[in-house]
Amino acid sequence: VVQCHECQYCDEAEPGARKDPAGAYKGIWTPTKLLAELVASLQAKFPGQTDASGSTAIAVRSSSARVDADVVPSFNYRYFFASGSYRDGTKVFKNGAGSVVNWPAQHLAMGQAKDARTNGRFKQAVRILKRVENLMVQAGAHREAPSYFMECLVYNVPDSILLRSTWIDTMKGVLFQVWDWT
Repeated sequence: VVQCHECQYCDEAEPGARKDPAGAYKGIWTPTKLLAELVASLQAKFPGQTDASGSTAIAVRSSSARVDADVVPSFNYRYFFASGSYRDGTKVFKNGAGSVVNWPAQHLAMGQAKDARTNGRFKQAVRILKRVENLMVQAGAHREAPSYFMECLVYNVPDSILLRSTWIDTMKGVLFQVWDWT
């Protein structure tokens, strides 16, 4: 994620919740400008390996010296509550229309806590599920799903399932839980 720290987008739980006298960001870094600058820089550095046709990320295809990468242009984001407190996050503007707000600090802290509670098995289960999904895509049995989606699915699985004694029992439990939810 490439984050523009120079500017900040904000929303309010209710009008007047924001107490910041600076007001809304009015600088040069619009979503369109940030995307254009990043695409130009990536194309200059990785000619013929950059694809900006996606809705959110700029894909940089691998070479023999590195792996595939997705570059996501984002902005600082702050959500103000009626109490005057706020939550910091990031805002990603999609190509065309719409935006997505993420809370990376919260995501990281909650993922690390779950991984600690499950003796490292949370992240391992995510990797296993992603490998299974990759094999299904290669076999033509499923379309590709984002890794973040896999992590969210496994995060919601009870810790007790991730702590089962064997990986076969663990992954059966994970898959059953996901199937049961759907």
